[in-house]
Amino acid sequence: MSKSKKGLINSLWEKLGLGNSQVVSFTSLNPKAFKQNKVEFSTDIKLNVNLITSSDDILNLPKCHQNLITSDINYNNFFLIYVSLNEAKRIGSEIKIEEIIIEDEEVIVEVLVYSATNQLSLGMINSPYDLVKINRSQLMLTDDLEFKFIDYQGQLITQLTL
Repeated sequence: MSKSKKGLINSLWEKLGLGNSQVVSFTSLNPKAFKQNKVEFSTDIKLNVNLITSSDDILNLPKCHQNLITSDINYNNFFLIYVSLNEAKRIGSEIKIEEIIIEDEEVIVEVLVYSATNQLSLGMINSPYDLVKINRSQLMLTDDLEFKFIDYQGQLITQLTL
């Protein structure tokens, strides 16, 4: 899924006159569509974030999601970004990587999280995640490439260095 509309990050960069940013195209590997329109992010929600640069990194994912990645990924050409809610199960929640921007040696990933309800329903218990594939040629992968994950309001959720 390549981005066709301007997301929060790209709009902020334009308003600030920062012309060196670049939108990174990516392909979603999550077969489940993000269906919710209203997006909320609660500060008590913690994300599980993984950069998958080799098949060994798959073992860092929760066991329920390790089988989501097929063995045909060429890690010389691609890497994956995985996000999920840190709790094992959330009630009716969804998560989506909305947009990715690179600025110098910093990669900003906009993550949308929707919590539908706090009422328990067996049909609504899930293990929400998103998984995207990025061509390595879009990024200068260095030892100190910083990934910052933000919510829909531009607030920092978490960060890590590749």
